[in-house]
Amino acid sequence: MWRALKEQVLNILFPLCCIGCGREGELTCAQCQETLQFLPPCCFVCGRLAPERDEACPGRTCVPCRKKTALWAFLSPFQYEMPLIHTLIKNLKYKNARILGRTAALLLARYTPRLYALPADEMILVPIPLHPRRRRRRGFNQAALIAQEYALLTSLPVHTDLLQRIRSTYSQTTLSHEERLANIKGAFRVTKPEHAAGKTILLVDDVKTTGATLEEAARTLRKAGARKVSALTLAR
Repeated sequence: MWRALKEQVLNILFPLCCIGCGREGELTCAQCQETLQFLPPCCFVCGRLAPERDEACPGRTCVPCRKKTALWAFLSPFQYEMPLIHTLIKNLKYKNARILGRTAALLLARYTPRLYALPADEMILVPIPLHPRRRRRRGFNQAALIAQEYALLTSLPVHTDLLQRIRSTYSQTTLSHEERLANIKGAFRVTKPEHAAGKTILLVDDVKTTGATLEEAARTLRKAGARKVSALTLAR
């Protein structure tokens, strides 16, 4: 109730404008949302299409690639280059527009109806953590914000502190794939292995680039005893 009231007051004082076209009323207006096209699920490793088949999860890692990754499945609805998605992520990540975390979560919830139909005790959400120094500099972790908003929409439990980044790494943006793998190796630890043991975990992040960060996080969680680890990002 208080959250809804707060949003109403803020909307009166500071009317929302679409980040795509500037039209007043919504952060992403209906016309701009119509420009978005969901990408079909694909294998995390090779990019081969992996649609839902019978009881198989969409985005399931294909058979030839399963020995190459710790990730069981991967879902990501948009290309990062889509103008509306690019603007959303940039504003959320670098301009402190935290309200866009809910917009991102709403888009993800539209893409993953089968996931949040699962009983809550069958899956937990774990956001990719930032190093404490980077988190202090930014003021928040965008992946945790998206995961928390997604949890509210899906009733899935979220564990924001289960995975911890214990080593500061260079920005992955300008690194090659091999350099990213070396840069991120050993960067995470599981704070409470008993909370990961036997669990199905859904890693949440804003963008998948080469996938090195998601891969290392999944490997760390599997090593701690997680039964399955999948990944969900807004863009790729």
